[in-house]
Amino acid sequence: TLWSSYSDNIIKHFDNSNEEIKDMITGVFLGMKTPSRKGAVGENVTAKQISKFYPHFDVQVVSSEGKQGDIHINTGNNCGNKKIMVENKVYDKNVNLVEVDKFKRDMVHSNFKYGIFHSATSGIVGKKK
Repeated sequence: TLWSSYSDNIIKHFDNSNEEIKDMITGVFLGMKTPSRKGAVGENVTAKQISKFYPHFDVQVVSSEGKQGDIHINTGNNCGNKKIMVENKVYDKNVNLVEVDKFKRDMVHSNFKYGIFHSATSGIVGKKK
């Protein structure tokens, strides 16, 4: 289906461009001390990358809203109006399972069927390569 090819491409995009995103974010963060500022910059960089590769998707940073993840993607009519919640992390250490579980709860709470948990600068505990 059309959605399957889009979802496969989105996953490939995150896998392939993660190094590019990591390099951009790491460069910006060299002088930054506040975790919330790092997170905000990381969310904006990730949202811009998604918009760049999928210009026909509606991409919104929603990190200021509780239990909504960091970014919402709406695929539009061309792809069945799928809503995707994105959680973006910019951590020095691997993202722990508590954060992954919180993301899953937020997806259920907000009625999202699709989600992407993205860590720009570290690994994710439990993620298989």
